[in-house]
Amino acid sequence: MIFAWYIILASAILVVVRFILGPTFADRMIALDVLGQIMILIFVFLAIEHTTPIYLDIALTFSLLLFIGTVAVSKWMKGGNSQ
Repeated sequence: MIFAWYIILASAILVVVRFILGPTFADRMIALDVLGQIMILIFVFLAIEHTTPIYLDIALTFSLLLFIGTVAVSKWMKGGNSQ
């Protein structure tokens, strides 16, 4: 299980580098979305390690908020008020 934590840490570092160096706003937005998915994975791993389902509830809530934020930003990038 410790090897999985190292892989998650390495991927988070790579995503943060992509977020900092990303030449366009879309690259930074995708990197932020992937970082959010990594955080959800961390919550799932915590639920597995501690055998408490509260972390799964947090992961589910965070994933819904991340999805709503991604849709809102993509709608804003597209042009605003189009329905």
